[in-house]
Amino acid sequence: MDVKTFGLLCDLLRTDGKLKNDGLVTVEEQTISRYFNSVLQGILRLQGSLLRVPELVGDNCTDHRWKWFKNCLGAVDGTYIKV
Repeated sequence: MDVKTFGLLCDLLRTDGKLKNDGLVTVEEQTISRYFNSVLQGILRLQGSLLRVPELVGDNCTDHRWKWFKNCLGAVDGTYIKV
């Protein structure tokens, strides 16, 4: 993750993720320290903004890469993360 992306993530965590500086530790420090659980909860609160619900490969799909996977949901390599 580059610096700009990290900054954007910290800004999102401050606003929508409801993370805040606790007086001793900034959000940036929390994001890379022992506050992992707190940051994880903030990320989960952002799921509507960060995560997209997968869509089935439709019967009318003409994309040569995906037409063989009609009605499939998830990644082709077998990776599927239930959120």
